[in-house]
Amino acid sequence: MPAAEQLAVFLRVIAQVDSYRSVCEIFQYSLETVSRNFRQVLQGVLTLKDDYIVLPDSATPCHPHIRNNSHFYPYFKDILGAIDGTHISAIVPVHKQNQYRNRKDFISQNVMAAVSFDRQFVYVASGWEGSAADMRVFKWATEQGDFSVPQNMFSNNMYSILYIYIYILTSYVMNKSGKMYLVDSGYANNDKLLAPVCRVQYHLSSFRNRSQ
Repeated sequence: MPAAEQLAVFLRVIAQVDSYRSVCEIFQYSLETVSRNFRQVLQGVLTLKDDYIVLPDSATPCHPHIRNNSHFYPYFKDILGAIDGTHISAIVPVHKQNQYRNRKDFISQNVMAAVSFDRQFVYVASGWEGSAADMRVFKWATEQGDFSVPQNMFSNNMYSILYIYIYILTSYVMNKSGKMYLVDSGYANNDKLLAPVCRVQYHLSSFRNRSQ
């Protein structure tokens, strides 16, 4: 199979979620040929991961959108981006389906992604069961999955009013300082994550029409 067709097959499978049999019919190749070439292209793409998905380090500067905004800078100057989990539909063996069934009652993977303020992926953890909690996936990523958040780089004014407010309300004493990621309420506040305050309602519509 020519290289151009190998790439076309690969893109067809991942973009259209097409089955191998459907791709065989479109490109007129055997199931074995399509399967083998898909795996070859996949391995090639994976070798590019470290060139394009790069974790920020302690020298990563504050994003201009935050640095140049007096409303954001005091509170978010040490924020690197955002982390969230998303559920991707999955096909798994029958004996594993209960593990992969999420709270919305469909079979999925729970995929954690960290994204910079430039909307670039800096880390992805895939393959977790749909029943796995977001915080469990994050804990694995930091302990075994090579995900790290730079520490000990806060400025002297690290204890901003917002941080103090959050950690008092959550009864959490911060014993480390450094960069952080924004997360939703599926995660817990700690020295790496900044989540919304519990039992406080946030309405996006309240901020849409603000000029700041």
